[in-house]
Amino acid sequence: MSHNSWSSLLGALRAKHKGPFYASKEDFELFAAFVEQLAASERIPMLLHAYDRYRALSACGDSQNADPFETSCWSILISTILQSRIQPDANKASQILERSFHRCGHGSDVEPPLTFAEEAFQNQPYSTVLFDAAHAYRETLRGLRPVGATNVKRKLSWILWHDPRRIEKTCQTRRIQQAIHLMDSERAFHWQWLLRHTAAGLNSAPSSKWLREGRKRLARIGEAQFLSALDSWFQFPENEAEVSAAGSAMLRLLVWYGVLAGAEQSLPILLRLTHVSWSKRAPVGKVMAALAWVVRVYGGMRFEAEAGLICAKWAAESAEVKRLEGVYFPDQSEIRRQADEASREQGRRDLKLEFEAALVALGELHPQTFGPDGLAGRLFAAREKDAVVIPSSFVKDRSTP
Repeated sequence: MSHNSWSSLLGALRAKHKGPFYASKEDFELFAAFVEQLAASERIPMLLHAYDRYRALSACGDSQNADPFETSCWSILISTILQSRIQPDANKASQILERSFHRCGHGSDVEPPLTFAEEAFQNQPYSTVLFDAAHAYRETLRGLRPVGATNVKRKLSWILWHDPRRIEKTCQTRRIQQAIHLMDSERAFHWQWLLRHTAAGLNSAPSSKWLREGRKRLARIGEAQFLSALDSWFQFPENEAEVSAAGSAMLRLLVWYGVLAGAEQSLPILLRLTHVSWSKRAPVGKVMAALAWVVRVYGGMRFEAEAGLICAKWAAESAEVKRLEGVYFPDQSEIRRQADEASREQGRRDLKLEFEAALVALGELHPQTFGPDGLAGRLFAAREKDAVVIPSSFVKDRSTP
């Protein structure tokens, strides 16, 4: 019944739109009505069919080769079903994740397939089927650059970090993965559940909500066992060490859990991170910022040497490390603050000179607009007199004849 009514909807829309298809509010209401009349048992199969058709049409070639009308309709149908409060079980959620498809990587339909999977696997171990689906979805999104797609790819990498078939090759968290996968199934799940409590943001400090849930998850393992494992896992080579993006997320979680297990006991272990020579700075930056937060809030003044190492390496790029520097090395912090302010002031002067030069050049090309008597020229003069800020988009929008 759903496919017949879908064909009828497509026919009605084709008859209505003789030219290029631009969905109106009324059209979106038709899609919503179509999904609303579907039985709950029909919505997920229809969604999977829509993904398959959308992918097949896109595989025909570029947007000029595919049927733009039908492609748009399948895309709108996908978004509409995703918003219709479906509740897939673990099996269906894995199917949705595996078969999801996007051409651009932005919009409200990029995140839901992952959200469905996370909700379906609440309080149970990830399955091999889910790992395969997560890998497939990451491959689908591989070449897409929008922020939404980038964020989802990062979260998929966190899921895949737990796949026993995909152990890191050179990342320092390889030892942690191997140890967890050698545990009995119950203990292994407790550790997986602990490290699945990721934070969507990249903050240095955990939120109060994260801490509340973190305490519950840590209780399954126990503080003593956590600290023992942490001591065993935080052994680093004297030469350069590597950490992957997913691995750095796990290290940051372990730093936060160290506070819940007891900062007094965990800090000496966590501070081993300060003596590591990391081959790449970017992945480990958030880990060191989280460690700086722990030292600043829970370390008192007992770790001057380690704080010095953190500040020397990371204060230039981390606000949290700057705060730590202000606690341990206030004179050095003030010197850095003054240098930063001088750099910002120089940047403002340079920008002003560039703006003036651009205005002069534009005045020669378009004197009626950008000359001394033109609108832009008068605005700039007013800006000089009364500090009126001219948006950067003003020049951009008017620089084309």
